[in-house]
Amino acid sequence: MKVGDRRGEVELSPLEFEAHCRAARVLERRQGQPVLLAHADSAGAGLLTRIWYPQARWSSDRFWPHSERFRQAHRMLREVGIHVPREVAHGQVAGSGVRFVVHEALAGTPLKSMAPEAALRMLAGFVAELHAKGVYCRSLHLDNVLALDGGGLALLDVSDTKLLDRALPLRMRERNLGILCVHPADLEWMLDGRWSDLVMDYCRAAQLSLAQAAQMRDRVRVQMARRQAKRQRRNAVGTLAVDRQLGTLGGRRR
Repeated sequence: MKVGDRRGEVELSPLEFEAHCRAARVLERRQGQPVLLAHADSAGAGLLTRIWYPQARWSSDRFWPHSERFRQAHRMLREVGIHVPREVAHGQVAGSGVRFVVHEALAGTPLKSMAPEAALRMLAGFVAELHAKGVYCRSLHLDNVLALDGGGLALLDVSDTKLLDRALPLRMRERNLGILCVHPADLEWMLDGRWSDLVMDYCRAAQLSLAQAAQMRDRVRVQMARRQAKRQRRNAVGTLAVDRQLGTLGGRRR
């Protein structure tokens, strides 16, 4: 039986999981391992499998698995009226700590594939809606928001999402917009002056005053600068560590 034909909580043997990965199309890898698979059930309905691998010993994943956070975020978002893919099955691979969630593959177009002006306007309105409903999502980026063929927008990856019982305060909105505007997947696209257009479109959709809009743009700019600087420092440290390792290996050869 195909993985896509199973419902509810399931457990796969390592051989079943390996066969599933081989039969599916890998859409995304992380550290060489598949984390997002595209496949179908016996009726031909499109499905996606998201995979989480065991983390380091100190990770909170031991107590609250990332797959369960993902499922909880799905439930919360559906409750407040945000369109997310319908879950089909979830479970783990026996004896490995590998967990997965199978959900429907929605028909639509990622915003990044659309004309920039339309994509900005739609993204700004969607983010304003999320914030008004108390949704703070760190995984927001253009390929993570889908313009559905039937109309409306859907959020695809909700792995790092939390929900307040009220609209987000301005400081959280600024932070979330700062994360969005320098997301690695969209950085080059956003830095072409579009980040400012996005913020202003957002302010109009959120019905902020002119003073609030000006303050929002300034603070998002600061957020972006801080995050870019932090990323550059982290990359520099990583490069230095690699250089040291290569130097040590070179010394050993000599």
